[in-house]
Amino acid sequence: GSDNVEITEGITVDPSVPDADASAVLYFKASSSSALYGYSGDVYIHAGVIVEGEWMYVPADWNVNLDKCRMSKVSDNVWSLKFEPSIREWFASGTIPVNKVGLVIRSSDGTKKGIEADSFFDVVDNKYKAEVFTPDPVVEEAVPAGASYGININPDNSVTFVLADEDKSGNYHEYCYI
Repeated sequence: GSDNVEITEGITVDPSVPDADASAVLYFKASSSSALYGYSGDVYIHAGVIVEGEWMYVPADWNVNLDKCRMSKVSDNVWSLKFEPSIREWFASGTIPVNKVGLVIRSSDGTKKGIEADSFFDVVDNKYKAEVFTPDPVVEEAVPAGASYGININPDNSVTFVLADEDKSGNYHEYCYI
């Protein structure tokens, strides 16, 4: 049980690799360099199931303080949250495999993060297996004449998708799912 858990600085999960269909307890212990060190207000998690690199089933927007996302104060600079009755039910992720959870520990107003970078922990899912998607080879072609970004409905009722994905830093996704 949680009485035997060694809570180290940062994120501790009990059990360390929980089952998606069981409960788990998340602990956060602020280090002396954490923005939440010495913080006395309410602490919330912003969390999601990581599916193919994307945060899914996030219970609330960043600036929304849901009761289920509020952590309980354990002691000075230590907070906990129970994923119950199970991790899958807490996120209401249905039949989607739960293999990784992403989270940010934050102050109630969202201005302070317990750890600057996003944190993650692995989850074992014995009920639903992640499908391994193998895409067809990428075919790059010039944009057809008259087509614009988005969905283009052609005269023969076929559809041409013209998609661009690159941010100002040159980052992009390798694939898109339609």
